[in-house]
Amino acid sequence: MTSKHPNRSGLVGFALLVAALTLVRIGYGVMTVPQSAVVPLQILSAIIFIVGPIYAIKAGSSHAWKPAHAWAIFLLGVGIHAGCGVSLARFLPEFGLGTVIVQSLGQAGLLAWCLGLGAIVAGLLKDKNLMLPVAFFLAGFDMFLVFNPTAITAQIVTSRPQVFQSVAATIPNAVSERVSEGMSVVPMAFVGPADLFISAVFFVCLYRFGMRTKETGRWLAVALVGYLILVLAPLGLNMLPALVPIGATVLIVNWREWKLNAEEKQATIGVACIALALASYGLYRRLNTPPVAPGPSSDVPVTSESAPTPSPVP
Repeated sequence: MTSKHPNRSGLVGFALLVAALTLVRIGYGVMTVPQSAVVPLQILSAIIFIVGPIYAIKAGSSHAWKPAHAWAIFLLGVGIHAGCGVSLARFLPEFGLGTVIVQSLGQAGLLAWCLGLGAIVAGLLKDKNLMLPVAFFLAGFDMFLVFNPTAITAQIVTSRPQVFQSVAATIPNAVSERVSEGMSVVPMAFVGPADLFISAVFFVCLYRFGMRTKETGRWLAVALVGYLILVLAPLGLNMLPALVPIGATVLIVNWREWKLNAEEKQATIGVACIALALASYGLYRRLNTPPVAPGPSSDVPVTSESAPTPSPVP
């Protein structure tokens, strides 16, 4: 699993960026701002907590990965994320500085296990040409899961949103007032862990195979910020499959890097057709199924009247 372009400082960069994100998240959890500053700080949060995790994962992906390293980061992240989740559910009050800190540390653990799992899975891809069918299939499958109202992802988000929210990355909101004068990280939107994990898979592979990592990171950040704007805008698109822009960005930016033989081209086209069929069926089901009102989300703190409804971006 060792990279051809090892960077011993990759995990240091990852840790520093995650620490910075944690501090900013704590700041959003404890501050109350004037009403006039809410929208600018919401925009700033959207940029920071989309671009920041992408660049943290990109930095960590440049590490000279070995299986032991990947498993260690994965298990450490799972332990932190799960431990913080249990603490929030059983031991800590709904509001308070301790709650804000534990919420923020849990998000740091989430980034860590997504990076570690991404490095583990990336080690299974021995040829860079395998990234093509993987990207096509994941994009189509993600559209099927998100758009199809009977698929497990859509079912969880609509009927048991607290389950999704407990494992998702959150984009914190800025608020002008708080319930019970308490402190808590109020979520503005959610990003599914699969998006971070798959991003890590791609970045580890891009570094290992010497592909266009810097350009991919730049354009992926732009694409995902634009995607989040679509989710938050009053367009009725409260849930979109983020693996579509992730896969598309990797494919477009690195298109010249792949050299497929005839058999590989046929296999890739076949997978692309399967992905298209899955996506088309998901869209068909969305257009032909009556909407279902989302279930209650008791785990989401009440926000001020100016705060938008938290939106998932699986």
